[in-house]
Amino acid sequence: RVEQPLFSSSSTKWADAVKAVDQFIDLDRDNPNHKDHYKDIYRYAHDIALGAVESSLKGKGLKPPARRKLLTLSEKAKGWVERYGNKETAEKDGSNDEAEKVKAFINQINATIKLAITAITKQETFLTAEENINKALKNKDPMKAFSLRIGLLEIHPDFSTNRKLTALVKKTLETEQGLVKKEKFTPPKAASTKEEKPTLPKPLSLTLNMGISAGDNSNGSTTVIAIAKNCCYGVDTESGIPLWRRDIGLDTPFFPVLVQTNVEAVLLFDMNHTELMLLERHTGKLIWKQPTQGAASGEPLIHDGQIYLPTMSNQLWKISLENGAVSTRISFSQPIISRPLFLPKENKLVIAGEKAVLYLLSVNPLECQSVSYLGHNPGAVTAPLIAMGSLILMPENFGSDECRLRVLKVSPKTNRLQEIDTKKIKGIVRDRAVLRGNKLFVPSSYERLIAFTASDDPEQPPLTKIAKFQMSKPQDVTTYLSTGPDKQLWMGSSALYRLQLKQKKIEQFEKRLAIGTMTQPMQFIGRNYYMGRESLYGTATFFTPAEREKMEPSWRLILGARILAMTTRKNSKGVSSLICLTEAGDAFRISEKDIARGGFKSKILPSQQFYYHKKLWKEPLGAIAVADNQLFVYHGGKKPAAWWVGNNGQRKPKSPLPRKTEGTPIPLGKGVVLPQKGRLQLFFGKGKGRVVPFVANVEKGKDIQWKFLAPIDKTQFLACDNQNHLYRIQYRKGRRLLAKGALLDLPQPVDIAPVHYQGRVAIADATGMLRILDVQSLEAISEKKLPAPATNALWIIGNQLFVETSSNQLTAFQMGKELKQLWSIPFTQSGNGLAGAPLLVDEKILLVTRNGEAIALDPQKGTILKRLNAGEPLTSGAIQVGKYIVVATLDGSLLRVESVIQSVTKQTPAKKTTKKKGVN
Repeated sequence: RVEQPLFSSSSTKWADAVKAVDQFIDLDRDNPNHKDHYKDIYRYAHDIALGAVESSLKGKGLKPPARRKLLTLSEKAKGWVERYGNKETAEKDGSNDEAEKVKAFINQINATIKLAITAITKQETFLTAEENINKALKNKDPMKAFSLRIGLLEIHPDFSTNRKLTALVKKTLETEQGLVKKEKFTPPKAASTKEEKPTLPKPLSLTLNMGISAGDNSNGSTTVIAIAKNCCYGVDTESGIPLWRRDIGLDTPFFPVLVQTNVEAVLLFDMNHTELMLLERHTGKLIWKQPTQGAASGEPLIHDGQIYLPTMSNQLWKISLENGAVSTRISFSQPIISRPLFLPKENKLVIAGEKAVLYLLSVNPLECQSVSYLGHNPGAVTAPLIAMGSLILMPENFGSDECRLRVLKVSPKTNRLQEIDTKKIKGIVRDRAVLRGNKLFVPSSYERLIAFTASDDPEQPPLTKIAKFQMSKPQDVTTYLSTGPDKQLWMGSSALYRLQLKQKKIEQFEKRLAIGTMTQPMQFIGRNYYMGRESLYGTATFFTPAEREKMEPSWRLILGARILAMTTRKNSKGVSSLICLTEAGDAFRISEKDIARGGFKSKILPSQQFYYHKKLWKEPLGAIAVADNQLFVYHGGKKPAAWWVGNNGQRKPKSPLPRKTEGTPIPLGKGVVLPQKGRLQLFFGKGKGRVVPFVANVEKGKDIQWKFLAPIDKTQFLACDNQNHLYRIQYRKGRRLLAKGALLDLPQPVDIAPVHYQGRVAIADATGMLRILDVQSLEAISEKKLPAPATNALWIIGNQLFVETSSNQLTAFQMGKELKQLWSIPFTQSGNGLAGAPLLVDEKILLVTRNGEAIALDPQKGTILKRLNAGEPLTSGAIQVGKYIVVATLDGSLLRVESVIQSVTKQTPAKKTTKKKGVN
């Protein structure tokens, strides 16, 4: 009965055998000759323990529960082996050889059980993944199915060749292809050709041009495109004179593309309105605009008069270049990234999905023909795909500093992409590789460059490495490449470099140009490269041409330089003008005629230039308005210095500073208080005599840093340090020193400068408490709890205190013995605070918000009387220049907003209603 199941082919043979041995032991236990059967029981147990565990390990045709049951049977049989094997050995007078055999066998069974458990767990993992993949496919979620597959292969890479998993991949690809939907527009969806009417007059942009004069442009000049902050500019190639400006919003997804229709044009994407636009290249006038359902996700492909635009709404749009009409729209189940790639031989498009797959589309009609699995992770493919003859190069980043260059081709049998080669390189590839002839140049992070020979000949390797190159002091910046004759290469990264590929190395020419971070692709027109870069110290765009062989610039245009400080003046005839200093270190004197004319202010006197861009300084400039309608300009670095800009806009001689300024200075009388580490210095300029600084008491082990300074009058100011000490500091002219007048230990941190009004100080702390202090003693007079902590500067206009809080509220208080709240209005858009101080004009308050609104307000009731939207970000409060009121834009332009006040001056203010009006 015991031996019969052992020789059976039944699937239950081991269970039957264990049952038979169990029954035999029970029946034979009381037999006086039971010892005579030890050997038989041991033999049966030996065979069962080994056979059951091996069957479990092999697992042929068995599911995990059955395999685990076999392990249970093997464990039971192993117990008999230990029991009866040792008894049999004892009967043989303790033979060591027999005991060692039993021990070795037990170890063998234990080891095999461990292997079997690992195999079963692996099978369970596979079956769970298989089940979940099928569920995902049933739910039409192929991306989840791919994620499950990737997760499985990360644990068990050997499943990559599993037939079931391969079949599931095919099924997943078919499901994914089924989710790609085509929408055809009959007739095509027409674009708009109507330009929006501006709500405000043409702005005046401060765009310094250094080089050829305005009359030097030749008949052969054309227009080149530049981007600075939120604006696109058309620039004359010969003179560098800006021709037109258009606000297209921040972070446009691709650099404008020069195209030819019936006119020379430029294709760009407007982030403000989520529109694709075609403009006349030389005038910036609108040809057409087409709204899309999401921002572009990359540069469009332009082929055969059609635009193929990928968008963040998981769509590919087919748009006529000539008239902007949409004929077809393809929707995908996931984001599609980068520019579509056209394959001339196959007359197809390839576009990469954010995750796992690439899509192959026919061109006419536009529809998805197949989906190919590549298995890339989200964010791994950021550089555009490029064609190498009939092959495709797809850089795929992995790890923190490596990239796989995957070479693909379209399989004629499956009409899917298949990988035929891969090369690993150092660095992350984010930027476009370039191919000239059979020479491929691939840029990677930290200014690396790798050169390959590329071939689509089946008899040759697709990629053969030739040479590599890296800058001696590399920076992690965007890299733009452009090829030329004689294996020359121009690389725009931390500067413009000229390189040449030799037999086995890449050589760098000694001369470099345009040091700074390149912010846009190099444009090659005539014999010049046109480059846009940011300096080491700011965010203005320095736009420069360079003759590519000589590497010499002919002019320089500064665009998008933020205005740091402004002040107004009147001459003896009462004519007003405005003095502005930009982050590029250029002082502009703006007349009322300039403001009325709008356009561009591109020329200033040499005495108005700081030539800051030539110094390669890494410290940004700072500037404030000071007494006598002047500006005070300062910088840190190894040699701190300061200048005064006079009310004529011309700079005065440089004044060296003994220490670096840390924080924002304030004017005090005819001088300026400079916050320095642990001390405050009153500075009147070079040759004006030294003032003894105020030095804070520093506790051991602590550094004193100044959080803010706030003026009181011509001889006093407030200062707060990082230890929450609030000082009133006096300038004692007779002794020429700064001295402490009063000290208050603040109960809570204060991060916003207080304001002074008629002997009182308003101060708001981080808990949302607004206090009124006596300016002399710094003792509290009154306090009021705000709905939330203040988030912007405090402003006094007339006798009103304006407080902006983190609850998106703007509240006005009347300053008196007690704080009296007058009104509170909400900002309906989070983060949309005031760009600068309110302005009182014609008994109206003019507010300017960061998102571009100018709002006329009744100061007593808080009623909104009029609002206008500038359509672009603003960076300053309103300032009056004669009959005009201007505000600064993000790109350093001046925008007129007086119309918002003029339109309500003769109107009766609207009656106050119970409903609060918001500020967009």
